[in-house]
Amino acid sequence: MRILVPTDENTLTLGLLEAYRSLGHEVVAGAPNLRLRTAGYDVVHVQWPEEYVGWFVPPSGADVAEIERDLAWHAARGKVIFTVHNLLPHYGADEGRFHDLYSAFYRHADVISHFSEASRRLVLQRFPAARGKAHIVHHPPNYDVTLALQESRGSRRADFGIKDDEFVILMFGRLRSWNEVRLVMMAYDRANIPNKRLLVAGSLALPTGAWLRRLQGWRWRAWLRRRNAAVEPQFVPENRISRLLDSADVTIVPRLGGLNSAIILLGMSFGRMIVAPDCGGYPEHLAGTRNLIYRTGDAASLAAKLEQASRLDTAQIGKENAEIARTWTWRDICAACLQAVQQAPRAGS
Repeated sequence: MRILVPTDENTLTLGLLEAYRSLGHEVVAGAPNLRLRTAGYDVVHVQWPEEYVGWFVPPSGADVAEIERDLAWHAARGKVIFTVHNLLPHYGADEGRFHDLYSAFYRHADVISHFSEASRRLVLQRFPAARGKAHIVHHPPNYDVTLALQESRGSRRADFGIKDDEFVILMFGRLRSWNEVRLVMMAYDRANIPNKRLLVAGSLALPTGAWLRRLQGWRWRAWLRRRNAAVEPQFVPENRISRLLDSADVTIVPRLGGLNSAIILLGMSFGRMIVAPDCGGYPEHLAGTRNLIYRTGDAASLAAKLEQASRLDTAQIGKENAEIARTWTWRDICAACLQAVQQAPRAGS
């Protein structure tokens, strides 16, 4: 079959593209291909609707209508799979126009693919356009492709000025609200852990005005300095991610909502212990493991779980996580999607 994966995202999606090719299919990638309407495909597997309007800019009604025409054009020539990564964009959750955009993708999808049962349930609750469609729930993907790109593996604590006997808590990725920032600060301060050390890699991406954003950024950086946090100030390319994960004892997911987190997928793939909130698909992804779950948004709960983690064999738990992640293959996900799409009636029929 000829399959279009219309995205320019080049990290997580690499595994998806390789999986389809390993199954013997011709794969075309690139976000502009959804809008061109110059070639038909047997399957169009879409990922992030917001990518087609610039990620962070709420679409106009005209934008949604034009994208819906693009989807209808492809749906008339093949089958459409929509993988649910987010309930709504991280920076537009309250925008009705993003709801309209996502609804257009649900209307034209033949199969809707989820990484958790929570994702399926929440999508059906919030999007009437998704009801009556074929839904499949499968395991999340791993980051095996990223693992293969690493320059080297092993702890690089000396690079960050971290001692071997320190208990290192990794905060990796963007913090998307001041409440997430406060959660990290309060939980870290409250956690009674000897020789604790915070390792931070990721920027603030706060949906506030420019003046307030600068003030919040200053407060965050000042707090990190006072706690002697180890900070990676630069963008971390794919081939150097292991420097961070291999240097940590545990990695935290400071989310207040959402469905999925790359932090969990990376942590599991790289063999790190994870502390995650009890919302979205996170508890399902970590079910049956020795990772820890805290009450969403509760700094005292997160602190208690960090204290508990400091008393566990985090290295062994990390090894167990890596074994599990090796079973989370894109190849199995793609095979399940193709089986479902062959059995699904055409969208709108």
